[in-house]
This record gives sequence, C-alpha cells and structure tokens, in this order.
Amino acid sequence: MKITLTGAAGNITKPLAQKLLSQGHTVTVIGRNEENLKPLTEKGAIAAIGSIEDADFITNAFKGADAVYTMVPVPWQEKDWVAYHEKVGNIFA
Repeated sequence: MKITLTGAAGNITKPLAQKLLSQGHTVTVIGRNEENLKPLTEKGAIAAIGSIEDADFITNAFKGADAVYTMVPVPWQEKDWVAYHEKVGNIFA
C-alpha cells in the first residue's frame, strides 16, 4: 500500500512509519524539516517537505495514497487553537 503520514517525526507517528516500512509499504512522510525525517528516509520513506497549512502542498502530497494518517501539531504560536485545528482539518479534507 501507499501510505502518507503527517507528523512523521513525532513520538506517535514515527513508530507507525517504521512499522509500515518494515511491512513493505510505500510510505511518504510529511514534515517541515528534512533533517528530522532522515531516520525514516534512511529506511526507505519518501520525504515530502512543506507546511500542512499549504493546501496545494497537501493536495499533492496526498495524491496517489491508498491511505492517509494525519496529525496536527500543537500550535503553540496560535492564540486560538480550535480555529487552527479547524483550518488544518479543512485543508486535510
């Protein structure tokens, strides 16, 4: 399967990505920083570097995936966390 993951450098999604790779899946990992994804790309993951707030980037990153797993980071810089999560959720949708 072709599986795309957001938040792949994090404590929850990184182990998921590693498990999927070990099972032979094609895994695309989305992140803002290529260096943070290096442990996964060294194991065969495909890195997609960009922002989850960029609808065009997300649309292209999700294209062709059989499954997509999304995580939204804690938006420390935002005053209204609910609005931020709603905005990113709409981009994912």
